[in-house]
Amino acid sequence: MKIEIPEGYKNSPVGIIPEEWEVKRLGELFTFKNGINSGKENYGSGIKFVNTLDVLNNIFITYETIKGSVEVSKIQEEEFAVRFGDILFNRTSETREDVGHSVVYLDDKKAVFGGFIIRAQEKKKDLHFNFKKYCFKVGYVRSQITALGNGAIRYNIGQNDFSKVIIVVPPLLEQQKIAEIISEWDVAIEKQTLLIEKLELRKRALMQQLLTGKKRLKGFDGEWKSVKLGDIANIYQPQTIGQNEMTPDGYDVYGANGIIGKYSRYNHEKSQIAVVCRGSTCGIINFTKPYSWITGNAMVINVDDNKNVNKFYLNDYLVVDDLSYLISGSGQPQITGSIRNHKILLPSLSEQTAIAEILLTADQGIHIAKEKLEQLKKQKKGLMQVLLTGKKRVITTTNTQTNENIRNQKPIRAV
Repeated sequence: MKIEIPEGYKNSPVGIIPEEWEVKRLGELFTFKNGINSGKENYGSGIKFVNTLDVLNNIFITYETIKGSVEVSKIQEEEFAVRFGDILFNRTSETREDVGHSVVYLDDKKAVFGGFIIRAQEKKKDLHFNFKKYCFKVGYVRSQITALGNGAIRYNIGQNDFSKVIIVVPPLLEQQKIAEIISEWDVAIEKQTLLIEKLELRKRALMQQLLTGKKRLKGFDGEWKSVKLGDIANIYQPQTIGQNEMTPDGYDVYGANGIIGKYSRYNHEKSQIAVVCRGSTCGIINFTKPYSWITGNAMVINVDDNKNVNKFYLNDYLVVDDLSYLISGSGQPQITGSIRNHKILLPSLSEQTAIAEILLTADQGIHIAKEKLEQLKKQKKGLMQVLLTGKKRVITTTNTQTNENIRNQKPIRAV
């Protein structure tokens, strides 16, 4: 079947792209180097040191945002230096999805990079510094990188693998414009993330005030009672199911790490308060969805038969309460039946309900903000897909002088 190519476009190994765009292997654009391996005794002081978390958690980094540091020799400092515009790729990961993620370094201060990272330095200035933040994250590039990842326990990707990866390279002016547009979404995402943090902090402050009685709601002045959980709730550990019993779809299963999979049956028709009672997450509170299976790694605090307790109030109370003193065992931390003696403060049902409604409203605001954040992330992903493949053009003209000016630019601000 003949492929119809629109005017101004051409066929390429990665599909139909604009005529002015070039297809290049990363080996043509970069030289690669593995990072420095250093003993633990050298960490904590010295020069800033880029590690895998810096790569996975950012789209760009600066000297100030790098958290780690390491003592190295002057020779190592030069050999493993990270300079402005360098790309740092994550070399190894437990999951295929995380292998080969990239971050661009946008700072003039020198840093070094770790052994689980590969540094890519440009041979020439073919890529705009802001364009580098996005061109390795688009779908057709990521699929090449993850396909090259190999390993039995951990996925690894080497310098030779990266050199084979193909990307499309627009003219520099178009790279700049593409990056500017995508950066607007990054700014919106950052603002929305900060808004969510503020809303969550506000809710936490409300919980500390309302759930301790430090701040009373208008119209309520009755005394709060100190009661044992075992006196107001049915507390038990449900039946545990193994990973081999999980199903591809069905009802949510709650374990030590929240939702851990699906199962063909449920053991709780209504939402429940589930306190993780085994493992490193011991003491974490999960408010389960209706029609869920709760495993024996959680202790259920069931108040369905108690008409004097608002379940939402009790859940919020336990979230801010300190259950750490109930945890025993060093090898395998656990919470036992002693939780039945844990005391809480219980106001009247009407005041419980009023407090729960205020906190529920706060929750709804956070949920709406998080939904908007996900929409922004999806919009950015879609935008990257059309702009970084040339399906949507932002500029179609360029000239040599403009390109030279762009090559020598430094960011006024990084976004």
